[in-house]
Amino acid sequence: MKKILSSIFLVSYFFIFLFSCSLASARTPAQITDWYIKDRQIEIQVNKDASLDITENILADCGTLPDKHGITYSVPTFYQLTLGEKVTMPINLTSITHGGENVKYSSSTDSGILTWKIGDPNIIVTGENDYVIKYKVSRAIRFGNPGFDEFYWNITGPFSTLEDDHLLAKITFPLEINDSNTALNGYSGKFGTKDAGAVTYQWTEKNILQIESKRTLKVGEGITTSITFPKGIISQPVLTFWEKYGDMIIGLILLLIPILVFLICFILWWKYGRDVSPGRAVAPEFAIPDDMNPMEMSVFLDNGKLKTSAISAAIVNLAVQGYIKIEAIPKQGLFSSADTKFIRTGKISSSLSDAEKNLIDYLFGSLNEVKLSDLKNQFYKHISSLKNACFSKLSSENLFEKKGFGMQTTMFVIGGLWAAGLFFAPVLISAPLFYVISIISIIILFIFGYLMPKRSKKGEELLWRIKGLKMYMMTAEKYRQKFNEKEGIFERFLPYAMLFGITDLWVSKIKQIYGEEYFNTYHPIWYVGYIGNFNIDDFSSQISALSSNMASTISSSPSSTGSGGGGFSGGGGGGGSVGGW
Repeated sequence: MKKILSSIFLVSYFFIFLFSCSLASARTPAQITDWYIKDRQIEIQVNKDASLDITENILADCGTLPDKHGITYSVPTFYQLTLGEKVTMPINLTSITHGGENVKYSSSTDSGILTWKIGDPNIIVTGENDYVIKYKVSRAIRFGNPGFDEFYWNITGPFSTLEDDHLLAKITFPLEINDSNTALNGYSGKFGTKDAGAVTYQWTEKNILQIESKRTLKVGEGITTSITFPKGIISQPVLTFWEKYGDMIIGLILLLIPILVFLICFILWWKYGRDVSPGRAVAPEFAIPDDMNPMEMSVFLDNGKLKTSAISAAIVNLAVQGYIKIEAIPKQGLFSSADTKFIRTGKISSSLSDAEKNLIDYLFGSLNEVKLSDLKNQFYKHISSLKNACFSKLSSENLFEKKGFGMQTTMFVIGGLWAAGLFFAPVLISAPLFYVISIISIIILFIFGYLMPKRSKKGEELLWRIKGLKMYMMTAEKYRQKFNEKEGIFERFLPYAMLFGITDLWVSKIKQIYGEEYFNTYHPIWYVGYIGNFNIDDFSSQISALSSNMASTISSSPSSTGSGGGGFSGGGGGGGSVGGW
């Protein structure tokens, strides 16, 4: 009688224990904040042709959460044999059911990851939902080691976005592969982890391995198993020519793309964008060629682009001509900073170019005085308009060939669309190589696009004269007679020294020609900022600082803020990663 009672007690205790465990693992509605996997049963049949028949039974629960439609199941169609070598694994879907019935789903592939989105967007589901996915994977066994073949497989993918409360997997091998001639290594946890503590392994029969989770698998955790066995049991698939060499052929074709892009761009540049030299040495030029203002000269020299330093030089040029006065404002206190004031003189500007008139309007508006600090994060809006006014004038004088700019626009548009496509269009083949090839090609397009604008024969003659002006300014002491024939040449050429980036050199040449005594009585009437005798060295440094400060201020714009054995878990092939929607 005691034995009977003891037996009843043990059986009762066993069922009470199981019941309590089930209660402990159950989630209350309040604990369900998203889909989670309540139970996952996986059956994998390893076939002698190196294929796998896989059946996954996923019991997913979304409680009473609103707007839930189903789950997603993603599986890779390749495994990474080495860093540069991938082996494709064709996948054929057999069926997907929900609650024993066929269910609506859609398929998509991105960078070698096949995803089935299971469910109907027009149907809301709640509570527990049973999904069964059956599919076949070819070429799943690894044959690269000379001593053994290997089943190295992600039982679950390491990139699931749902927690998995319980998992039970059963792997059935051919009878020739069993517990007596295999070596087993298991890994579980986050991608790259070598620990096996989250699961248990057991041979339930000679050729059947059972894997069961001991705890909830968190988001991003997976299970990977490596089982090695004698060679010759599983037949190695014979790859077709395209399977062996297809990626290499595609890679070679892709490598030809930037070469082809370069050749096309080079031919177009040679025909439409190559500047032709006048064919004679540069000679000194003793006057401003065609009386170009600094902004026009900048746009001309840089093929349609306007440097902010040229705007600074143009402001000084307007001051030298008497349209503006520039006043230095020193620091007023410990925490203040120096500033510069621009004062409109009222001189009539009828002889100025449209760009220079616009510059005065953009500086002052309806005011007669404005500080440089007032232009910060404001003036940049007008730079494009100034550039366009200069370019329009230069184009009307036929200094550029129109085809070069047309080619530039075409190359920039193609390069821009190509770059946008890298982010918004799906990449179907050899994604990393395609990105590298594309980036190289885009850079080629932008470089040649930058070089495409071409000056006309008249423009090349003007460029030769501008180079002569710069040559003269850099060697002025050699041409003293020419220098002394003109009045006010120091100030007249100063804005162009700023444009050429030779302000200090220009001042030093003036000192060589006029001597130190000249500047004892000299003071520019357009610049206010000194007490006592004029100091040319201080003036030079202040003009350089003013130029730099003006350039940075007038180009400044408001800043924007934005948001920035040898195996391991996840290292095998395959493995379904589950998400919800």
